[in-house]
Amino acid sequence: MISKDCRSDDIYDKALVFAVKNYGLQLRKDQKTPHLVHALRVVEILKRVAEVRDDEILAAALLHDILEESFVKYDQLKEAVGERVADWVASLTEDKIMCKEDRKKKMLDNFPRLADEAKLIKLADRLDNLRDPWLLESGIKGRYIEECKTIIRESGKISKSLSDMIIERIEMISDV
Repeated sequence: MISKDCRSDDIYDKALVFAVKNYGLQLRKDQKTPHLVHALRVVEILKRVAEVRDDEILAAALLHDILEESFVKYDQLKEAVGERVADWVASLTEDKIMCKEDRKKKMLDNFPRLADEAKLIKLADRLDNLRDPWLLESGIKGRYIEECKTIIRESGKISKSLSDMIIERIEMISDV
C-alpha cells in the first residue's frame, strides 16, 4: 500500500536540484514548455488530486522523465536520490532505442508489474499530458487515449480520483 505522508531527509529538495541541473531549459514536444514545468505539474497533480505527501514518490514524479529526456544515467540518479526513487523512475523509462510502437507496447505490457508508486506517477503523468494542447494537434490523440484506458484498467484502485479525472478529460477531448 502507498504511504501518503513521509519525509525522507529532504529527498524532494535533492530531486528538485537534480532536476533543474539536468532538465535545464530543455523543451517538450511543443517546443514551448520547459520539461521541468511538466515534471512540476505532475508533482502538483499527485499532491492535489491523489493527496500524496510522500517525498520519495514526489521526488520520483519530479524525475520521472529524467532518464529519457537527459543524459543522466541510472547510477547518477541513484547516487543523487537513492535506489528506491531511482528504481521507480527507471521502471517508468522507455527504451528510446526501440521503435515508438514497440516501446509503447512494452510499456503497456509491463505496466501491471510496476510498483504501486510508479503506477500512481504514471497516472498523474498521463493526466498532465492529456491537458497538453500539443496532444490534440499531434495526430496521436486516439492512440494515446487508448493507452490511457489500458493504464487505468491495469492500475486497479491505486487512485480513483486520478483515474476519474483522466476519464473525464478523455471524454472532454474525444469530441474535439
